[in-house]
Amino acid sequence: MADYPALPLWTDAYLSDTDHLTFTEHGVYMRLLMLIWRTPGCRIPNDVTWICRRLRCSDEEYQTLVRPVIEEFCLSTGNYVSQKRLTKQRKWLEDKSEQQRARAKSRWDKEKNVYPADAGQHRSGNASKSKSKSISKSQEEDIDYDEIERGFVQ
Repeated sequence: MADYPALPLWTDAYLSDTDHLTFTEHGVYMRLLMLIWRTPGCRIPNDVTWICRRLRCSDEEYQTLVRPVIEEFCLSTGNYVSQKRLTKQRKWLEDKSEQQRARAKSRWDKEKNVYPADAGQHRSGNASKSKSKSISKSQEEDIDYDEIERGFVQ
């Protein structure tokens, strides 16, 4: 499973940036965005064979469909292909996740200090010293349940 399985998609920005794309090019771009998002480092190798295998396309489809989309919307460092908005969004999510992790750890540490592991004996005493309220079988036979129901015995 990916570190961040949900891909944030700002539909207004996406549609305004890609309004000129064909139906097929939209599909290629979305698959490319998902592939980049799910890959560690939010970037993919700039390797035609690797990209073709992941997108399940032929070399010819890569040249006619994928490469133009990469050239228009992605950044290439020579070794890797990334997408500026995805990289920014991933960084924001990583920072937010780290903040939440630190907050949870802080709460957890506070709770540990409030409730120490060795709580010791309760103020009310030791449970083994309490008196039993159970009755024996012979005492139970002496109870007149009819009188209890009529309210004579408490």
